[in-house]
Amino acid sequence: MTGQYPSTTRHKVSKDWKDDGKITEFEGREIMAAQGDRIHAKLTETAVVGEKYAVYRRDSVDEMDDKDGIYLHRVGVVEVEGPADKGKTILKIVKSGDAIQLGDMLKREQL
Repeated sequence: MTGQYPSTTRHKVSKDWKDDGKITEFEGREIMAAQGDRIHAKLTETAVVGEKYAVYRRDSVDEMDDKDGIYLHRVGVVEVEGPADKGKTILKIVKSGDAIQLGDMLKREQL
């Protein structure tokens, strides 16, 4: 296959990079979710309906990488739909290049 973009992108982030939350559970699924599914997340700050977050997953260091670096895969984008119980937030997956998994990190970004 030629001329296609990668489904996920890999980024080196600074050591002070902090996530804005984590995926905590799925509605009706046990292991992973994909585009169009609703998920729950625990966010560090209050979110506004319609706000979008990038979904990141930690990646290991490759042989040619900076051994002290922190590497992340950007695997998707989610949108805030509203509050859930127990201080969590309901999100809808609007774009995913890979399955979204429990523990994936969220980062509020200008998308």
